[in-house]
Amino acid sequence: MIKNTIVPLLKQSWLESEGQAQFEHLIEASYPEGFNMSWVWVRKNGTPQSDNALPKDFANLETIDDSQVKNDFDLEREIVTSYIPIKLDNSNGGVLKVNESLRPLRNFSKSSMMRTVILTLSMICLGAIVTGIFGYRMVGFPVRKLQEKAKKIGQGDNSTDRIIIGGKGELSELSDSLETLSKTIEEGKKSIIEAHEEKLAIVKQLRHTDRLKTVGGLASGVAHEMGTPLNVISGRASLISSGKLDSDEIRESADIIKSEANRLITIIQELLNFARRRPLSKGPVELNDVVKHTISMLQPMLTKKHISLELNSNKKIPKIEGDENQIQQVVTNILVNAIDATPERGRIVLDYDFKTLANPNKLDSKEHEYVVMNIEDNGCGMDDDLKLKIFDPFFTTKDIGKGTGLGLSIVHGIIAEHHGWVQLSTTLGKGSKFSIFLPPERHV
Repeated sequence: MIKNTIVPLLKQSWLESEGQAQFEHLIEASYPEGFNMSWVWVRKNGTPQSDNALPKDFANLETIDDSQVKNDFDLEREIVTSYIPIKLDNSNGGVLKVNESLRPLRNFSKSSMMRTVILTLSMICLGAIVTGIFGYRMVGFPVRKLQEKAKKIGQGDNSTDRIIIGGKGELSELSDSLETLSKTIEEGKKSIIEAHEEKLAIVKQLRHTDRLKTVGGLASGVAHEMGTPLNVISGRASLISSGKLDSDEIRESADIIKSEANRLITIIQELLNFARRRPLSKGPVELNDVVKHTISMLQPMLTKKHISLELNSNKKIPKIEGDENQIQQVVTNILVNAIDATPERGRIVLDYDFKTLANPNKLDSKEHEYVVMNIEDNGCGMDDDLKLKIFDPFFTTKDIGKGTGLGLSIVHGIIAEHHGWVQLSTTLGKGSKFSIFLPPERHV
């Protein structure tokens, strides 16, 4: 660019000024920072000049070629020096030495590069924004809707409208699959509800049938238990009214009538206790104290059959929350059954335990701590059929006149009211073990 602009201007100035004044003024003029020129004569007014700083090719005017330009780069100083040979006329000529700083060029390159980087980053950001908006509308938004619908389906809500996604891509297929799943779950839910309603209807019917069976059993038991005493009372009353008995026989018949009447009162009272529970009067109960008191009351029955009762109360157990009188009735009923089932010189063992487990009679029961009372005998035991009936009202294996069949039914009811349960382990010919589970005082 310098050769094509300044060189012709210098030659023209030389010719017009016919001397070097105008020429030198043009060379020494002010130029932009980082740019300066100087002139080195090779021949001046026909006289050769010498300058060791010039390239060897420019030392002779005859050898100067205007088209020849040489550049010398000084990277440390960031300067490029250009040597431009100029033949002014046949007697004058020289070399134009131009020093140009590379810093503006470097700064221009840096600024150009920075602008390029900024422009590139701007394009990338703009592309990312456009891609993000497009991706959200085309992918993110449908995926969020599908996620919300899947979450509602997981929570059991299938009432949401169908999500329509156009095209035949994977999201569209996922939407169709999700809709199919929703319909399948809804149909399954309806089927479960219908089956549950049918089950409830069957359960109600079974309960009604079982209630009729229980009522029939109660009626039969009452008739059986009360029939014999009433027949005895009726027979003895007929004998007294006939006038054929002497005073001693009349007194004997009256005692029999009184005994049978007391038996009827006992049957009716136990029946009332079974059918109509008294309000519980709960409080802290020391189970071992109740057991010891009951054993002392039943000691004559144990002594009569020479039965040994072993009480293992070494294990410390917490108090229970309950009605002490009803808990004593439970212990009494089970011990009486054990004494009746145990042969002479037999053995009964009573001990305690403290376990953590769930109530097997409640489907959603969590594990809790329970006080366990075990009463085990080495009596006759029971088979599986008898085991299933042992807690039924008026069911008894005792001889006529020795039991009402309500003892274990009452036990079952009382323990259930205390939030516990009764567990029976028995083997025919080897004995039975009743385990009473009751929650401790702090868990009631």
